[in-house]
Amino acid sequence: MDLLSRKNGGSIDRVQALIQDGLKQVPDEYIQPPSLRPTLTIHNSSLSNQPPVIDLSEFHTNSLERIRHEVGQACREWGVFQVINHGVPTRLLEEMKDIGLKFFERPLEEKLQYACKSGSAASEGYGSRMLVKEDQILDWRDYFNHHTLPLARRNPSRWPHHPPSYRFGQTEHTRVWSTEL
Repeated sequence: MDLLSRKNGGSIDRVQALIQDGLKQVPDEYIQPPSLRPTLTIHNSSLSNQPPVIDLSEFHTNSLERIRHEVGQACREWGVFQVINHGVPTRLLEEMKDIGLKFFERPLEEKLQYACKSGSAASEGYGSRMLVKEDQILDWRDYFNHHTLPLARRNPSRWPHHPPSYRFGQTEHTRVWSTEL
């Protein structure tokens, strides 16, 4: 299907499928015009060439304003930041990353069983875009999004059955995060 078919009511191909099909160049629909691309404006001469690091080792209610300020400044000046000393065990992060990668290695037809429902406000499931507007620039990504906390928003019926560790992993890691952090 032609990528431009979305203008005629068609669907947009998944980014992973485009790459696997041997795409050699990013399609125009994914490229921001130069006038809309972000630019780095250095407001502080001490700004290094490394993204800001937000340290949560002394996280407590008295530090919320400082952290809020650091995150806001990092977002304004860089659009990205690294969080350290957050308390999430590295083992959990690695396991979650592995589970996620295994899901994205599944065949496209299987992943599409968990596709986001069009018109759903929560955009829970597998997808390539969050919102669709006529003539918008698309994000160069595929994602799988669902809620784990609060428990009232959790809907495991939207979670994949493969890899087999996915459902158990999500539940177990949420339990550990809730108790260890």
